[in-house]
Amino acid sequence: ATAAQMDAHYQRTSIPRNHKLPKPRPIKTLPKLLFLSDPLRQNRYPNPDFVADGSAQHEFGEDNQELIDRIASQSPDLILLTGDLLNSGEPVTEIATNLISSLCEIAPVYLSLGNHEIEYQDNFGTDVTQLYQAAGAIVLEHQYRDITVKGQSLRIGGIYGYCLPDKYLETEEADLSECMFLWDFENTDRYKILLSHLPIAWLKND
Repeated sequence: ATAAQMDAHYQRTSIPRNHKLPKPRPIKTLPKLLFLSDPLRQNRYPNPDFVADGSAQHEFGEDNQELIDRIASQSPDLILLTGDLLNSGEPVTEIATNLISSLCEIAPVYLSLGNHEIEYQDNFGTDVTQLYQAAGAIVLEHQYRDITVKGQSLRIGGIYGYCLPDKYLETEEADLSECMFLWDFENTDRYKILLSHLPIAWLKND
């Protein structure tokens, strides 16, 4: 059934199942990208005001100013985050949202969710995507944006999942919606950046 669903999807999108992906366009100007993952979960400045169940959210200096200043000094064209900006067992979100707001003053912020955001939503019933968007970030979950930065065409996508390739659909190990998204994401001649908190599948299936 899953293989038939994939075939139907390819027909709807006019993409042959064995379609050869387009070659990327030549690079015109290389944008400066700054990437962060788990930025507030392991560092030198534990904040004693936000401690619950033996865990703590951390900051780089007061209000993360040390981190913000260091990022600003790099003059990035884009800031890319792959989640875990908060702790799933703590109700506090202001540290994460304040950081996002400050980073958005430096450059556009693109963000995908991590396991702590997913678990936070389950624990507290809060839509973390809406929180991060309200702070200014472009949150991508099974979504992508086609943009141009310094004359360079890019496709930036985001997904939380194991992203096993569609050959695993027959064994029901792969997720159909992930496969469909990834195929559509790859079908472009733009240079592609996929934000993923769990890039395990690419290490095992390269």
